[in-house]
Amino acid sequence: MKNRKAALTKTLDNISAFFAMLIPAGILAGPAVMEISAGLTCFFWIIRSFITKFDSLNNIIKNPIIITFFLWILSICISILLNQTNNQTTIHDLAYIRFLLFTAAITDISYRFPIHKYLIFGLGLSVIFGFANLLSAHIFGSDLLGKEASRYIQTKHYEIGRIMTTAPFVAVFFGAWGLFEKKPLKAGLLFCLAIISIFILFFTKGKTVIISVAGAFYFSILYYLYKKNKKPLLFSVLITIIICILCISFFIYGYNDLHSEFGTFYHRIYIWKTSAAIWLEKPWFGIGVSNYETAFEAMALSGQIPPFIAPDGSAFDGDIYGKATHAHNLILMILTCGGIFGLLAFASLFISLLINILKNTKEFKAGLIGWSIAFTIIGITGFSIYHSGYTAYFAYFAGLAACGKKEEAEPLRAYE
Repeated sequence: MKNRKAALTKTLDNISAFFAMLIPAGILAGPAVMEISAGLTCFFWIIRSFITKFDSLNNIIKNPIIITFFLWILSICISILLNQTNNQTTIHDLAYIRFLLFTAAITDISYRFPIHKYLIFGLGLSVIFGFANLLSAHIFGSDLLGKEASRYIQTKHYEIGRIMTTAPFVAVFFGAWGLFEKKPLKAGLLFCLAIISIFILFFTKGKTVIISVAGAFYFSILYYLYKKNKKPLLFSVLITIIICILCISFFIYGYNDLHSEFGTFYHRIYIWKTSAAIWLEKPWFGIGVSNYETAFEAMALSGQIPPFIAPDGSAFDGDIYGKATHAHNLILMILTCGGIFGLLAFASLFISLLINILKNTKEFKAGLIGWSIAFTIIGITGFSIYHSGYTAYFAYFAGLAACGKKEEAEPLRAYE
């Protein structure tokens, strides 16, 4: 009976790991696939926990990453209670609990099973899947799932947007890891996955995500040279990277387009001013995640925020930009939606992740550091949280970071 129970719990862990592995490719396939994969990961983990009478609960409740993740989700729930929301927005915001459950599942399983191998394979699978879809769309007119090629060209709200959600993090993870990998064959494979991800990313022409990848690689290379005691090369690397970024930018956009892109930055300045004004109305616990768009439109169209005047005399105000889906800044977005409590909770979570990465992670430490840098850079002017795809990826990497010292754990020992 004991052996049968051990076999069953091990099988359930394997099933959870399998569905968790599918999430990166699921984000590219569409929200439904991603949600089903995440849901089944949690479902089989909960079934396993019931069978074992939650014997590993202490592994979760004592883990700093899970504790701080809980505090961040708690800040979202408090915002719901303190703000008027309808049933739809309440359910939407409460559903963020699923990301906490997912990271908790990964963390718990990692104590007895090397789930990090599944998660890393899942990242690699998403690269191959994304590349195959892109090729199929441009060659045959539709991707592997039958979606039209226009969805890869016309707007970032479809497949282009999903690529921008995944490719920068995967590219940096594999590229930074490859820099420090000592085995040549393995390093070559990691660099191949990084290069394919970057190739896919350039099709999006997303300025923020491309810059985030360049910045993350820049700091990764500097760290690599520092560790290898090649400090004289730092200055030359800096100049080379700056020149490459400028050349690539001019190649992609052309001078006129690049010059006109400042308009999107001016747009962001107005959004930042408006978001800050919204936060100041409810500074401690914010307005709630789902209330952002409505609150922004009301504030922008109220005339309370003076327009931002660009150098060419163009005015960026509520008459032009009365709508925004997010604050285009990670800190402002969290402050607006969750207030000071939400920001402190998220900051403690992110710091917990960094501490665990630096202290406990061995094999793929550089990759996780690269991910954290890319996440931070995107958060300066872009969208990196409070979206199902971005939050799913954050929970995914949080789970990978939580594996920590257990990345070389003996898988059978926990089931004896």
